[in-house]
Amino acid sequence: MSPRAARDDYGVVLVGGRAGEQRVDEAATRALRAERSASRGPRPFFDRGPGYRQLAGVDHAAVDFADGR
Repeated sequence: MSPRAARDDYGVVLVGGRAGEQRVDEAATRALRAERSASRGPRPFFDRGPGYRQLAGVDHAAVDFADGR
């Protein structure tokens, strides 16, 4: 996988020389993923039926429910 594909497709930052010698830059990957997450804004929570909220461990006050509840 190319460094560009890793970044664009998976949000992973690869550093280093040739293929096989590259490594993941963990700090840069965390920063990139945080930046992408912040730019998307909150994601809606889709109600999947009775009991799902408890199973998912969702804090109801912090969720933007897509169904308006």
